[in-house]
Amino acid sequence: MQVSRLVAGAWSRLGFTLRVLLDVVSDVSFRLLYCNSRKGLPPVTNRLLLLSATELAAKIRKQEITSEQLVEACIERILEVNSLINAVVDRRFEAALEEARKCDRILASLSEPALEEISRDQPFLGVPFSTKEGIRVAGLLNSYGVVARREVRATEDAACVRLLRRAGAIPL
Repeated sequence: MQVSRLVAGAWSRLGFTLRVLLDVVSDVSFRLLYCNSRKGLPPVTNRLLLLSATELAAKIRKQEITSEQLVEACIERILEVNSLINAVVDRRFEAALEEARKCDRILASLSEPALEEISRDQPFLGVPFSTKEGIRVAGLLNSYGVVARREVRATEDAACVRLLRRAGAIPL
């Protein structure tokens, strides 16, 4: 019994060592093959893009920034980096800008008590967001990366997108 446990332990350690070695070899190989050909991302120059969603929502409610400014900043960053990372496969930039302008008009018309209420009901009012292409946003591509579904568009929002919209967030 004791010998079989020792042998099993040795095989387990050998298996672990081989997995670590394989990880190191594949990591080094990948870096040698691809790192020299990839450009780094340009640094973020707009400080708004470094703030959290809750910080941005508070700034929008206090009218320190407009939702339109924030949406424009996000769109500019997407246009700046998307050719390098190919992350955004479909866009609704014009609709997002229009929604942002609507948020700004609403906020400009509200009194202080109404602003407090809206911060509870729509905590992310005017804050843009993006999502994976596999999460349905009505009207946008929804192929899950499957070539046979490359033209499929979502007919309705996924539950998480509905909840974000209900909270005032704007899909890009």
